[in-house]
Amino acid sequence: MAKRISLREFQERVSQRLQSATAGQVSLSSLGVRVGQQHYLIDLTQVSEVISVPPILPVALTHDWYRGLTNIRGTLYSVTDLAHFLHGTPVQPRPANRLLLIQPRLLDNAALMVDQIIGLRQVGVLQPLATDEDANSPWFGTRFVDEQQTVWQQLHLAQLIRQPEFLQVSRFQ
Repeated sequence: MAKRISLREFQERVSQRLQSATAGQVSLSSLGVRVGQQHYLIDLTQVSEVISVPPILPVALTHDWYRGLTNIRGTLYSVTDLAHFLHGTPVQPRPANRLLLIQPRLLDNAALMVDQIIGLRQVGVLQPLATDEDANSPWFGTRFVDEQQTVWQQLHLAQLIRQPEFLQVSRFQ
């Protein structure tokens, strides 16, 4: 017969496992996303939630990459098409599309639309590639390659959201 443990003991063990896993892996784990044909790594601490794409209301006189506003649990969020902003090609509507809700400490009520969530990636097991720093794109970090030869580009959301061109959604300034 299986050993019986109290609910309290079980909860304490689960809590300890979660704390040790979080402490040891958050700095090494990144969220892998596909944006257009590119693969990006985003620090988990910069994203508060990943959700399916709800209906989005377009806003007149804004850039094409600005999708509009959406209601998420009673709060309006501003939605940016990340592929269109970075590459000039909009995300194609598909069931795999997701919204990344940006951590409120970085930017309140903001979301990025991506083509697909690939999953968690351990940066420590990826091989860094030699890259030329692009001063015009300070939001890009190190490039990596995985064992399947997929190239992953770090994307620093904290840098991206500080850029005037990202914050200015109006076509007219």
